[in-house]
Amino acid sequence: MSRLGGCRAVITGAASGIGEATTRLFVGEGVAVVMADLDDDRGKRIVDELGEQARFVHTDVSQEQDVEAAVAAAVDTFGGLDCLFNKAGHPGSVGGIEDVDTALFDRTLAMPLRGVFRGIRAAARVMRPQGHGSIINTSSWPGWRRTSPWPGPQADNRADTAHTESRN
Repeated sequence: MSRLGGCRAVITGAASGIGEATTRLFVGEGVAVVMADLDDDRGKRIVDELGEQARFVHTDVSQEQDVEAAVAAAVDTFGGLDCLFNKAGHPGSVGGIEDVDTALFDRTLAMPLRGVFRGIRAAARVMRPQGHGSIINTSSWPGWRRTSPWPGPQADNRADTAHTESRN
């Protein structure tokens, strides 16, 4: 058996980039994965490629019911949840502060910031009663560069860190 065989995970942002790479790595290590992403076509193609260890659930992490449905899919399909990997993001508001559209800035924050919060909350509702589980929150480099010209990613990455460091 592989290192993670028998574990069940939900990965947000699973249809591309780091989320996709993590999905492939986890499945290769024996993890049953629910891929939670907005990109239905790509997500379904990846699931077809990976086989029975993967399921795709259309998920907009800015929508609470979508996040709850992804976690429920892991419980219903695989019998529980051992890991949540929060990676869904939005390229969002870039440019100087004077040029950033407020609606786009709000979307930039809603997807990763509220998505991480919703993911943690949904996963905790399963993990606490079962007595175990791991939650992994990832963020991107622009939010940690003091010279980053992008206010949205900086705000959401620092908030993700606060979520991660919270011990509730």
